[in-house]
Amino acid sequence: LSSYTYGKGAELPNATRTNYTFDGWFDNSEFEGKAVTKISKTDKGDKEFWAKWTKVTNSSSSSKPSSSSSDKSSSSKGKSSSSSKKGSSSSVSSSSSSETYNFSLKKITPKEPKKEKDCYQIGTVEELFGFAAIVNGTDSMTRDSAACGKLTDDIVVNEELLKGNGRFDEQKTEIIPWTPMKEFAGQFDGNRKKISGLFFKDSADAIGLFGSITGGSEKEPVVIKDLGLVDSYIEGYTSVGGIVGTATTAHLSLLNVYNTSTIVGYNNIGGLLGSGIVDPKEDTLSKYTLTIANCYNTGLVEATFTAGGLVGIAGEVVTLVNSYNFGKVSGSEHTDALIGFNFIGINISIWNTYYSSEQSSRYGGISAEEENFKNGS
Repeated sequence: LSSYTYGKGAELPNATRTNYTFDGWFDNSEFEGKAVTKISKTDKGDKEFWAKWTKVTNSSSSSKPSSSSSDKSSSSKGKSSSSSKKGSSSSVSSSSSSETYNFSLKKITPKEPKKEKDCYQIGTVEELFGFAAIVNGTDSMTRDSAACGKLTDDIVVNEELLKGNGRFDEQKTEIIPWTPMKEFAGQFDGNRKKISGLFFKDSADAIGLFGSITGGSEKEPVVIKDLGLVDSYIEGYTSVGGIVGTATTAHLSLLNVYNTSTIVGYNNIGGLLGSGIVDPKEDTLSKYTLTIANCYNTGLVEATFTAGGLVGIAGEVVTLVNSYNFGKVSGSEHTDALIGFNFIGINISIWNTYYSSEQSSRYGGISAEEENFKNGS
């Protein structure tokens, strides 16, 4: 529903999402009170509603989300469905994935990395999965969401996941699936190494190398630095990014980080960060900081609704500096070369940041021909 007429009102449509039961529309993100079924004929002004979902267990059907309905209803035509779907959120691992694949999934046995100067040294696929298990508190690992991790070598999880056009290679016969690190509050040093061949494909929220980031402070933010994500395919529902899915209540700095992988989802999809938005109805906007410095994306970024080359949606004090996006971005509503959507009143600063002349950026940056950018002119 994109509009309604005063004096007539409107019935709110039912929403659909594969593998989820729709529990109704609510006028608040906490789902308090009764579900709302209609806008009365005496209502005026913009309206916002949140969809509540309950995940259906033991489903074997495909989890690709329906594109027939939005998760947020708005009263004025053309007004953004800017905030992400609210409701139950889940990460699906290889053992419980509801996606139907044409290939087999291979399980990795996580190995706890050794520590050096109180920081885990990660040099193999098993150690990368071990570090993720430590952050998530899974696979019999003691949970430490504030752990420090450092790559000591390039890590290849799966070989040649993407074809030359950036599309997933459907001819693969066996793949190791990734389980995103959630509520990470530590430090991650890529040590100028890269991770390649990450694979995730399911209708889950907050998906990326790091599914979600929390904590930190303006002076001591959570830092992910000196890292590349290449030849990877990451597909989720909302808040999907190559490096980070969501950082809703965090001070986050991405420094010297790049993505050349394909990132796909329903809403709030970004090459580096999917969603940095906090609840706009609460007094939390501008209380968190997002810094992206010396970073770039050249991977495909595709969404049903909101997508940005670097960030899908932002709601913090945002700083972009010395960065660029030349990856193709597509979406039906807010599609932007740098930031898909940013709330009015949020402080955003963009310095020396470029994007392809074939796209546009509503918040700033410098348009450049890709060839001229490559040759330095």
